[in-house]
Amino acid sequence: PWESWRLAGRQNGLRNTSAIAVTGSGYGVKSALLAGMGSLAVVNDHVAYQDFGGVNALLPELSGKTARRVLERLGL
Repeated sequence: PWESWRLAGRQNGLRNTSAIAVTGSGYGVKSALLAGMGSLAVVNDHVAYQDFGGVNALLPELSGKTARRVLERLGL
């Protein structure tokens, strides 16, 4: 649920507008949007059919290369 994204941000001292959720589903993307956050989605064959509309970037995997993309999106 979208409240989880807000709670995670609050517990880590982050503002929703300056945080990016990294999720593995279209549902996670929608929840992040509802929480006022940007999102990056890791897409694999299992979830490729889902709606990822509104995502900031689609990632094929989590790796050092994709971690750099996350940091770039955060402006770090």
